[in-house]
Amino acid sequence: MHSQHFMKKSPPQRDATLLRSAQFSLAEVHFSLGQYGTAIEGFRRNVEACMGNRMPATSAAAHSAVLDLRWLAQSLAEVGRFTEAMAAGEEAVRIAEEIDLPYSLSNAYSGAGYLYLCQGDVANARACYTRGWDVCQRWHILQMLPAIAPGLSVVLGLSGQGAEALALLERALGQPPPLSLLENRSPEMARLGEVYLRAGRLEEAAYYTERTLAFAHAHHDRGREAWSLQLLGAIVIRRDPHAFEQAESHDLQALGLANELGMRPLQAHCHRSLGTLYRQMGRVEPARAALSTAITLYRDMEMTFWLPEAEGALAQGEGE
Repeated sequence: MHSQHFMKKSPPQRDATLLRSAQFSLAEVHFSLGQYGTAIEGFRRNVEACMGNRMPATSAAAHSAVLDLRWLAQSLAEVGRFTEAMAAGEEAVRIAEEIDLPYSLSNAYSGAGYLYLCQGDVANARACYTRGWDVCQRWHILQMLPAIAPGLSVVLGLSGQGAEALALLERALGQPPPLSLLENRSPEMARLGEVYLRAGRLEEAAYYTERTLAFAHAHHDRGREAWSLQLLGAIVIRRDPHAFEQAESHDLQALGLANELGMRPLQAHCHRSLGTLYRQMGRVEPARAALSTAITLYRDMEMTFWLPEAEGALAQGEGE
């Protein structure tokens, strides 16, 4: 008698659950590597397998769907597919609120907050992150704070509340936040330095951004590497208004990665930064080209928060 006759077979439902778990982990790896198209396919395939056209049958399956929808929304946001990202993010929130599990809720609000933050919809980003923050505080969900606290802090900074942003961040993560948190895979952690930059704390901004960049480079976390490079360019020029070449180098490296990975929102930010930099350097034509590209990208993706700044810089350059 063959030995396989004695092997026990796993129930089909267990097999399906294990497969979805493996596919989720693999899609997360693709997200970290900046392979957003492959990550989107993986997360979407999991959502379809878990849900089909109906609500998942169990709370465990529903929670799995929330996690896949969260990361699907974030993956789509990174490449500027905001209409699809909103559909995924809103579905995650709908399911999480229906099953009313704190960890599901914190994940759903985090994913929705991130996609709105990427698009520059400050009001909706703030509302989502605030709900996530409240859930984490009420239920002591510490593992979600590295996603929600930096996200909410960046939103507060964009709203002109730099001091409040810094106070919330340091209350949640520590004062100063430990370097070990930079290893957290939540995409918001790549923007930790932005909170300090907007609060005028340039040394801390540089400190955390440089270390985030080093960690990202060492671990091939290419999306985080691209965001960190662009942020480092902004920090450099704030610390030394004449450090044009160094700031340009960071922006160009960030733009090169953003182009390679299809990160259209980051492409827009890089072009805006370069255009502003070139205008300060007196390089009229490169400034006009970069700012015009940024404006086109912002309009195409309805990223209206940064549009007035880019349009103002272009108009100022035209008048000089």
